[in-house]
Amino acid sequence: MNSSLLFHRIAGSIALTLLTFVSFCQTNHWETAVYDSSNWTYIVPNASTPSNWIDPTFVPTGWSTGKGGFGFGDGDDLTTLPNGSVCVYHRITFNVASLANITKAILNMDYDDGFVAYLNGVEIARNGLTGAGQPAYNQLASISHEAALYQGNLPDQFLFSNSQVNSILVNGPNTLCIETHNQTANSSDFSSRAFLTLGIADNSVTYGPTPTWLVTPIELSTSNLPIVVLNTGGVTIPDEPKVDGLMGIIYNGPGVTNSMNDPFNEFYGQIAIERRGSSSSTFPMKSYGLETRGPDTNINYNVSVFDWPSDNDWILYAPYTDKAMIRNVLTYHIGNEMGSWAPRTQLCEVVLNGDYIGVYVFMERIKQNPGRVDIDELLYTDTTNNELTGGYILKVDKTTAGGVIAWNSPYTSSAPGNGTIIRWSTLGLQPWIWQC
Repeated sequence: MNSSLLFHRIAGSIALTLLTFVSFCQTNHWETAVYDSSNWTYIVPNASTPSNWIDPTFVPTGWSTGKGGFGFGDGDDLTTLPNGSVCVYHRITFNVASLANITKAILNMDYDDGFVAYLNGVEIARNGLTGAGQPAYNQLASISHEAALYQGNLPDQFLFSNSQVNSILVNGPNTLCIETHNQTANSSDFSSRAFLTLGIADNSVTYGPTPTWLVTPIELSTSNLPIVVLNTGGVTIPDEPKVDGLMGIIYNGPGVTNSMNDPFNEFYGQIAIERRGSSSSTFPMKSYGLETRGPDTNINYNVSVFDWPSDNDWILYAPYTDKAMIRNVLTYHIGNEMGSWAPRTQLCEVVLNGDYIGVYVFMERIKQNPGRVDIDELLYTDTTNNELTGGYILKVDKTTAGGVIAWNSPYTSSAPGNGTIIRWSTLGLQPWIWQC
């Protein structure tokens, strides 16, 4: 049995329970369980308002009842609040008929200026309110955020995967709580409008129709590209450090359709993953760097994917600014055809924690390795004479990329941090870009 297959089997037996976090249940249609215009209980809070108001068991004695949205009566509110209100708390209970029939959930929030949303006492979304935990009742929003719907624009949207839904929602009564804060105490506008929409797995109709403006997420069923399924158990992938997860790759060969219902036949095992990129890290579509790991999640494990040489360092590149999505793929292909090494690439579809996130480029990370940049490793002790001869890896980059600066060009652009430099490292450290 080859080492790659053995790794797959060991990882599969150890991590099978973690894979239950990934659900491939497709959404048949969407229905809205909570509208902004539903009947909510609400209060303009003060110092004596109980902090447990977000708990499902809380009884809102003395609270008012009214339809949302809530604001100063400036055209998008069905309940008018007193002028000068800094904050409003509002909560609603809705019934879930069958949790097993819900594939995903969407919270749409239209607000002015900051908010926190809680579902069954668990925070699920926040913007414009600094700090952790519940904000003080009189805390001002840290940003100026204008409501969108009354202008014909879309409200903020927060998507929750099947695993997140199952960890928070329950069969029967559920409670959605919203607190919205103004940026200034004397503001002339204020708005709080919330919608909760559920993905339904079959043809049954239980809740209400979706708003006409709702944009539902794309769900992947089949593709002619390989399908890469990532699972971090719902944990958000940070810039660093890497977080543990699982990766499965479905690939039935060139020209053959791949289905989400197919087994992980190209790769299945444990990984550690983080976001990558500098300016690209601000794009909505994130790139990722990942390592394949063995049964011990602290140890990297070399594997072969797509018949490439075995290694443990891989990249999922997001071609967000390349609308053809093949610029890097074509460039690296031409480089290989010219006889030099360049990273091997494979276009693929990516599903992260049950949500489809787009077409990516699975590729090799540039590093010293007989199957990649085939040069001898330079040790820390190699400091003189012939020990220093051989191959080096250099990269031309802007000054924000880290590493050791070997040469700094006197010609710089007007953009901060974009001076042209060449960086290098001994191969006992992190190698950079090309063989010289």
